[in-house]
Amino acid sequence: MVKYLFLLSVFLTVNRFFILNEESLVLLCFTIFVFIGIIKINVYISIYLDNKIEDLRKNLEVSISSVRSQILSLNGTWNYLNNSVYLINKFKKYSNLQLLNVEKQFVIFLMYKIKNILFDQLSRFERVEIETYTLMKVLLQIQLDDIIKQFLNIDNIANSFINHEKIILI
Repeated sequence: MVKYLFLLSVFLTVNRFFILNEESLVLLCFTIFVFIGIIKINVYISIYLDNKIEDLRKNLEVSISSVRSQILSLNGTWNYLNNSVYLINKFKKYSNLQLLNVEKQFVIFLMYKIKNILFDQLSRFERVEIETYTLMKVLLQIQLDDIIKQFLNIDNIANSFINHEKIILI
């Protein structure tokens, strides 16, 4: 390849397509320098770029495996959340049913307690009524005894008056 470039440059110079002055010689030297540099450094650059490509490939594989594990973790979390939401909904329904049962049981309990309180109050009222009736009976007996005593006293007084009148009339 170098031979062909050299022959081409000689051909261009001989036919005066390529004029050899200071600027063209600098250009020619620079081109040769770059060409030699590319040939010599090409191996090192190739090795360096191959190493970079391999490092990037490893980083990409690690990143992909990390993303896969995160996706699997998110999938597991998603399933867990779906199951949790399902269980929460079931618990809400069960809680609502239990709450209704508790409310019903509480109402029944309150009704039972109110009934017991009412019966207790009624029994107290009946006892008070019986005691009042007994007390009234005793009071009536006492008053009747007093009335009878007074009547007997009045009758004795009347008899004594009558006897006095009989005695007086006689």
